[in-house]
Amino acid sequence: MRRRELLLVVPLLWAAGQACTVNKEATGTGQAGLPDARADHSVDAPAGDGQAGAGGVAGAGGVAGAGGIGGASGSAGTGGLSPTLCAECPASQCSPNEACVLLAGGGASGAADAGVDGNSGQAGADAAAADAGDASVTDAGSAPKAACLTRCDLASPSCPAGFTCKSLGGNSPVCYPDDPAHCVKNQPDGGSCSSDWQCSSDHCDNGFCCASGACCAASADCPGSTATCTDPAKCQGTRTGQICQSHQCVAGNEDDDSACGPSLATLSCGTYQDVACTGAVDQTGLACATSCIGDAECLAPATCNLGHCCAPGTFDFDGDPTTCECASTPLAGQGTSCNGALDLGDLVDTGQSVAVSANLLPDREIWYRFHAVDTPDTSCDKYHVRIHFLTNPASVYQFLVFRGTCSKAECASTGGTDYEWATDMRQQLGGVLTGQCPCTAPAAAPLPNVSTCEDDSADYFIEVKMKPGYTPANCDEYVLEMSNGLYSTP
Repeated sequence: MRRRELLLVVPLLWAAGQACTVNKEATGTGQAGLPDARADHSVDAPAGDGQAGAGGVAGAGGVAGAGGIGGASGSAGTGGLSPTLCAECPASQCSPNEACVLLAGGGASGAADAGVDGNSGQAGADAAAADAGDASVTDAGSAPKAACLTRCDLASPSCPAGFTCKSLGGNSPVCYPDDPAHCVKNQPDGGSCSSDWQCSSDHCDNGFCCASGACCAASADCPGSTATCTDPAKCQGTRTGQICQSHQCVAGNEDDDSACGPSLATLSCGTYQDVACTGAVDQTGLACATSCIGDAECLAPATCNLGHCCAPGTFDFDGDPTTCECASTPLAGQGTSCNGALDLGDLVDTGQSVAVSANLLPDREIWYRFHAVDTPDTSCDKYHVRIHFLTNPASVYQFLVFRGTCSKAECASTGGTDYEWATDMRQQLGGVLTGQCPCTAPAAAPLPNVSTCEDDSADYFIEVKMKPGYTPANCDEYVLEMSNGLYSTP
């Protein structure tokens, strides 16, 4: 077996790796004895027999005098159910398929059915009251008063989410809220409302609860209130006319920067994103950013490099956010992969060489490639590829070498600073006679202990990057030399 090449590895410098409320039109099938809700009776119900009107519910028949037997109650109209709107009664405000139900302390005492009085035999009188649209609600004597709740059928309930079909206080079933607070007065001052009964203060005005007068949650809610941007450059303003104090609108002025928006003032910040007023009530003066975390904070095409927004081809080392004093070589986007390696051409084994220089950021790498040519030889093959740094500032740079393809790195896979691949010797390496100097021409007769001069031409790919955990101290560039036949094996 014959070895003809030598891979020389000069001692390398390696680095360890680092790195809800809906208005509704509710209809439904009622039950006997439903609370009357705006019942439209066609005739007064005589004692002993209640009668349903055109979409309402007749009162249950009462006891007609002594020993009188009440008649059968009528039925409500039919139709589908929809979410209920809890609203203040009297019953005249409820739709035909709702019942006006008293909500007191989170419970329901129910609404008295018009025309129902089995003890006194006042069926006719109650029915007459229902005819007049004056169905009454048992008054607990304190708010909350009552709500219009959708009637339902216990046999086949179809209440919306948040409601359950119940029969409370002996009354006909309705879609009752699972959370009684849904229909009770629970809005504090400044809370939104549409009726007095929703407010703990018993006063609703301008869409909000308060003690009296025009109510508000913020000054912008007050009628006649005007915000003005008085100093756009500093995003400062004032509000005049009406302001909100204790959730009541009163005459006065106050600081309010909400009129200072992006359309009034913008500050250009160079490579950083421009800043503008935001329209917030409380703002500070405009100031440009002085650092960045990601490219989104920079004004394109600038990018965030080492915490500062820099224009393409530059980066910052001195910490001054106003300048990116280092020129990036090569430009970003060049030589970023093996397939996109910067091509340095052919290097013939007659002593040709090429030197390149660049500076890098910690997260960047640069790829180079060249073709090392092994010229025909008849006596000594001078093929000797060497790649090494002529200048390596603070020893922060290293490289990997790939021969032939980029599939596997030569030598160590962690990186080094000097690499050689040579055949210009005749030495015993590991007990094997190696090298092609001297050598014989391919067509010549072989000589004892002499190798044949062969063609070892190959492509080389070099990946240069910063050692893990290192930070460049300045903008200084490395200088990397690649050669063939310039150096000789000792």
